[in-house]
Amino acid sequence: MRSLLCVFILSQCLLSNAQDYIIVKNIELKGNSRTRNDILLREFTFSTGDTIRRNEFSKKVQRTRENIYNLHLFNFVEADTVVDENNFASVTITVLERWYIWPVPILEHAGRNFGAWLYEKEYERINYGFFLVVDNVRGRNETFMMKIRPGWREQYGFLYSIPALNRKKTTGLELTYSLFRQKIFLLSHEGNKPFYFVSEDYCYHQNRARITFLYRPSLYFLHNFSLIYNDFLISDSAVAVNPSYIGRNETNTGFFTLAYEPEIEKRNIVAFPTSGYYAGLRIQYSGFSSAKKINAWNLGVLASAYQPAGDRFFFATGIDAGYHNLNYESFIFDQAIGYGNFIRGFELYTINGNAYWMQKSSVNYNLVKTRTKTFGKKEKYHKFLKLHYAMYLSAFLDMGYVHSDYHRQSYQNTLLTGYGLGLNLVTYYDWVVRVEYSVNRYGENRVYLHSQVAF
Repeated sequence: MRSLLCVFILSQCLLSNAQDYIIVKNIELKGNSRTRNDILLREFTFSTGDTIRRNEFSKKVQRTRENIYNLHLFNFVEADTVVDENNFASVTITVLERWYIWPVPILEHAGRNFGAWLYEKEYERINYGFFLVVDNVRGRNETFMMKIRPGWREQYGFLYSIPALNRKKTTGLELTYSLFRQKIFLLSHEGNKPFYFVSEDYCYHQNRARITFLYRPSLYFLHNFSLIYNDFLISDSAVAVNPSYIGRNETNTGFFTLAYEPEIEKRNIVAFPTSGYYAGLRIQYSGFSSAKKINAWNLGVLASAYQPAGDRFFFATGIDAGYHNLNYESFIFDQAIGYGNFIRGFELYTINGNAYWMQKSSVNYNLVKTRTKTFGKKEKYHKFLKLHYAMYLSAFLDMGYVHSDYHRQSYQNTLLTGYGLGLNLVTYYDWVVRVEYSVNRYGENRVYLHSQVAF
């Protein structure tokens, strides 16, 4: 009798334990008429036949949906699951593919950021030309770009990116080349603001080539190994104004850079994250120049974290820091804050130095939750007729510091702070529009318009 009781109790325990697990019976993909199935399956956190704890199953499905959306190939990604009485699950992922071929005429501002271009009234500094982007080439998430851009910052170049070379989708390759030539270019500073050198002839040339080998051993860890070649040529009259642009009164330099940049990507939605984190390192060595004058290390870190707080609030914080050890003053090496990265409230300024750090924080409120709207029902326009949007209010505080051994700007070697309020519109094709009112530590205040997430 005692033996039968033990067998009964054991069987009940095993049955109860079995109910705690779900077995993935099959996976179905819908809507990816161009994108290959294996590109989507690479982003799954589980496979057919996997046994998953019941309390983790929905989290894995949601994370898979986010991974697929972060491929930037789809405007919508939906996940449906059905679990039968035997705990076998069927998972269906339905996607709405984006439009992948964009022949775009270029008419854009040529400033460091839109706010600086607008408030400094740099209206003549316009780029124009032709830009071709082909995403998802061959249905393999490959990208081809070609740019022909005369104008204020003349540029000709191309990019081809292959994120998945092998069958396991763990290796990739990226090739880029750009040629710049300008009659007006950022040469130095007037105080803390940029100074542009103007000439009737081309006074600035740059050739830049880069080959990057990608290694992605897991879903969220990526290694970037790059070989970069840069060649700068500026006019004698420009060197007379700033002998330290290249450094040491040089008018020309060519050098190679070896770079290793690992990164961990765990943000839920890369275009506008509300949870998760990101961390990346930059380790670069520049040298191998013909004159053997450049010999420098460039180190950097970029990290951010996002934490939800309830249904509508989330907190965000991020840090960006860098250092180089070039043993002489060089404008092209010393670019620290204001060159694509900036402290809010200091959008109009560029600050150089051989070391810097920035820290950004914000409290965000989801004013309008994500909504979907469909315009019409014509099938051939379905990639444009359905859109989503959301709006967020934010309060932010930024701070940073630039160290310079030469101390030629008043904003160097001093703590910089800025704070303010913002309104963010997030919509399809990863479009983000930010309107921000910023105040810096010196009392300067303005409204700025930006076109990407703050960090």
